[in-house]
Amino acid sequence: MTIWEVHLDAFWFRDLRSRRGWFARVLACHSLLLLTPSPSLGQQVALSLSSVITVPGSSAAVTVSASASGGVPPAIVQWTMQYPPDVTAVEVTPGPAAANAGKNITCSYGVSAATCLAWGENKTPIPDGALATATFQISAASRSSSIAIANSPASASDGEGNSLPVASAGGTIQLILPPAINCAPSAGPRACI
Repeated sequence: MTIWEVHLDAFWFRDLRSRRGWFARVLACHSLLLLTPSPSLGQQVALSLSSVITVPGSSAAVTVSASASGGVPPAIVQWTMQYPPDVTAVEVTPGPAAANAGKNITCSYGVSAATCLAWGENKTPIPDGALATATFQISAASRSSSIAIANSPASASDGEGNSLPVASAGGTIQLILPPAINCAPSAGPRACI
């Protein structure tokens, strides 16, 4: 038997019962640490935009809804809505969920995007529901049958400032287009279809 085998035999087999106890305690402590809930573990905020129907040249009110899963609702939410040139203006106002939590809605408007923040000078959580209403003014010249409103990126945090993961979903504005009138000018007014 070599010297290494003697040392290994002494390490593994000397006082085996105490080694098993030590490994069991380490395993139990690590298991408890893994099972202890973390403030953001299993939390998620879902932020979604509704879909609406309107006609070119009018406005469309899209509801921005928030819902929290995992027990900790957000106290602050930020999101960005991206839209095509068919949208000529956007105005965002607080919804009932933001108003009930004492939150304001502040937005920064760009050419094809609006970044909004629901915030307040309090730690009050925002309940599930309509966070805001975004009113989109649609160009009268729009000939798209559908306008996609993207909702990304979004972020949220609880009243203590802990970041919460956010799942975002966009919305759609369906347009009812007027029928196209085709006329052959040389055939007279009765040639219109």
